[in-house]
Parts: sequence; structure tokens; C-alpha cells
Amino acid sequence: MRRVHHGLRLQCLTEQNNLLLKHEAIYREDCQRTKLVKHCVPTNVYEISDQKLWTPQGILLGHIHLHNGKITKLASSLVSPSLNYTQIFATGDTKGAIRLWDINQFQKSLIFRPSRAIRGTASAVRGLAFTSDNNLNLASLNENGQLNIYDLSSSTTDIRESFYNLKLDVNDIGVPIDLKYFNTGSQDILALATSQGLIVGIDTRCSTPIFRFKNDLNHRLITAFEIDELQSWLAVGTGSGFIDIWDMRFQLCIQGIRHPTGARVISLLRHQDQPSSLISSFQGNNEVAVWNIDKPQTRQKAFWPSPVTPLSLTQSLNHYIASMYLWKNDGAISLLCAGTDMRIRNWNLTQPLRSYIVCRGPADDDLLTARYQPKTIDGVEITIEEYHKRKHPASPPTVTQLTSTSSSSSSATTTTTTEIKTTKSSANIPSAHTDTVTSMQLVMSKERTPYLITVSCDAVVKIWK
Repeated sequence: MRRVHHGLRLQCLTEQNNLLLKHEAIYREDCQRTKLVKHCVPTNVYEISDQKLWTPQGILLGHIHLHNGKITKLASSLVSPSLNYTQIFATGDTKGAIRLWDINQFQKSLIFRPSRAIRGTASAVRGLAFTSDNNLNLASLNENGQLNIYDLSSSTTDIRESFYNLKLDVNDIGVPIDLKYFNTGSQDILALATSQGLIVGIDTRCSTPIFRFKNDLNHRLITAFEIDELQSWLAVGTGSGFIDIWDMRFQLCIQGIRHPTGARVISLLRHQDQPSSLISSFQGNNEVAVWNIDKPQTRQKAFWPSPVTPLSLTQSLNHYIASMYLWKNDGAISLLCAGTDMRIRNWNLTQPLRSYIVCRGPADDDLLTARYQPKTIDGVEITIEEYHKRKHPASPPTVTQLTSTSSSSSSATTTTTTEIKTTKSSANIPSAHTDTVTSMQLVMSKERTPYLITVSCDAVVKIWK
């Protein structure tokens, strides 16, 4: 009997010791995270404070068509004082080509071209992520499971060899969905999600994955992926409208959110100012929703740029938002978003009435203007997009109105004050993308001038003022 009690006591002490060690590790990571925040951890462009209330104006500055395949990914390097706030961005397409662009060369060159190219595999690019602020490295993930990290500090024009590569077995883990990079304070981690519901964490210093989560396959396949390294959680969206939240410290699924209609999750985005908030877009009605992870029962806010009845459970328009970017200026937080209808919208989360269309789609009527009305429906703060005919059709459209889409009218609205830098005749340039906008980023030049970069399935990179 004594031996049994002695064995149970040892087991309890062992479990207590393991728990204490885990909590100590979490405490150390929290301290490291606090230090990162205090020392201005490098991040994406978020708050724009030096540009006199800068807003995206929809003025096309650059139209570059050098990719041969649909552009699937766009990533920008982190903003860091150690690099004099210099930013470069990378684009990847379905043919496996990756091109690197230096925004500081944009104003200096007559025709803006990529500064370098990466000769990767012929498999579609599924993920791009810049992995370090001290030494510029770019990680790429291809559909065939090939993970590469390239050193961008060399001066070579064509980069052919990676300094780190890993071949993932797609038959074992599934086809990669997306790739994210984050820093815990003690580790640089690449996290990827796959079609078979796996979330895998990779530290290049380790020979095996440092974590491997299995999402509930009853929620269907993973379609979207986002990480908040400062709060130690990650979120995955699925094809049946589920958003599952994982605690990376305890490696547990701690919360579940589901769209009322089970609409497919298209993209996810964390909210920098509200640590418990998550932004998501869904299949149908161009719907975008803001959720509180601590109160997942209902949406906090919703954006409804659709003629369908707001929050309808039965009606649906096929269009959806494929790309989102959150930014802030003068205390106002806005969400840039675009998708299958090829319109670029700026949803003002702070003052919804000040929302507007940055660039309209190629099939929009020149006589219509968009207005945004905030309403509360079933406890959800919803911003509804409505279209009205302009009273004076001859007057030029403003940023709150739909801009011209035909070649002649786009030239009139964008080239009268600004010369477009392009790889083709400027007379044939449409102001809008002609296919789904897949990604967007704000990037900053050395002069701290912000530019909006958009890419789409039409294989075009556009640069906006």
C-alpha cells in the first residue's frame, strides 16, 4: 500500500514540476514579448502619422505586368529603424516565379521593374514571408511542399539557391494553404497550415517541427490562416464557416466561432489595436466581420457592400473579399479591402460614414456613386453600401464616388495630374484590375511616403497614391 501511495506522490510531484516549468517558459516568453513591444518590434505599416491625414486616393501611379501567372501572394518586409525604414516587397505567382521590388526605386526610374528575381520551382507559390529585420530573408512555400528561405543581402540579380530548404510530404500533411512568420522573443518560427487540417511550426534550428496541431476535420478543410504572436494565439478558418482559435503556449484549441450560414471563410486578419478582435471575410455578399474572441457568439461589426438584404441567411451574391489590410491615421482605423468584384474599398471602422470606394470595378456605371450607412441589426453594428445616381453627371467623381473604368475615362481621372509608370502603353491601361484582387499591402519609402500595392489574378502589380 505504501508503494502505491509513494508512486502516486512521485507522479504528482513530476506533473507539478512539469507544470511549473511550462509556466516559467511562458513567463519568459511574456517578458521577451514585452521587451519587443517596448523596443518597437518591427512590423507592417499600420499607423501613418507623418503624412497630414493621408488616405488612399485611388490615383494610379504604376501598372506593371511582368508575371506570367496569376499573382497569388504579396508580402512586404517589416518596417524597422535599423534599416532606415526601407521596405521591399515580394510577389509570387502560380508558375512559381517570385519577384522582389524596392519601393525606393519607384520614383527614380521611368519604368518600374523588379530589383531581383528568384528562380524557384515551377509549383504555385502558396506563401511568402519576410523572416528577419536584421538580415533580410524571404521564406517561400510552394504547392508541392517545398519550403525555401533566401538570403536577400547579396547583390546578385537572380537568386537561384536558398540557404535553407525543406521538402514537406504533401501526401502526409496535405497541400500547403499559407505561410506565416512570427518571433516569440526567443525563436523565429515559420508556421504553415495545410489542406488536411494540420498547423505546423518550424524553427530552422531544429530538425523536426516544434509544434503540430490537428484541427477538427469535421469543420472541413482549412481555407484561411492568421497569427497574433504578441497574444500567442493563431486562428484558422474553414470551408464550413468555422474559425478555430488555438493557444500556441498550451497547444490547445481554446475557442470556436461559426458564421450563421456556414459560409466559407476566405481570409483572416488580426486587429492591431484590439488584441481580442479578429477580422474575417466570407464567401458571398462581400461580407467582412469583426469578432471578439472572448465573446464569439455574434459579430461585433460587419461590412455589407452588397445589394442583398443585410445579414440575410438565405440570399447571397457570389462576390467575396479576398484581400484586406488594416491601417490607422489620426486616430481613425480603416480597413482596405478588395476581391472578386475588383473594387477597392476603404471601410472606416471608426467613422463608417467616411467609408468610400478607392477604385471601382471595370463594369461599374459612371453615373453611380456609393454611400455608406451605419445601422444596428440584431445587435451587430453594420455598414451598408448603397448606390445612388449623381445629381450632376458631368461633374468629375470624387473619392467617395465610383471612378471611371473604361480606358479613356480612367486616363482622364488618373493621368491628368500623375504620370503612370507602366510596362505597356499608358493609353491601354485600365484603372482597375480586371480579375480578382488577391492581396494588398501598404509600403513606406525612405521619405516615409506610403504607397498602396495591389496584385491580382490578372498578373498585374498596381501602385496607388
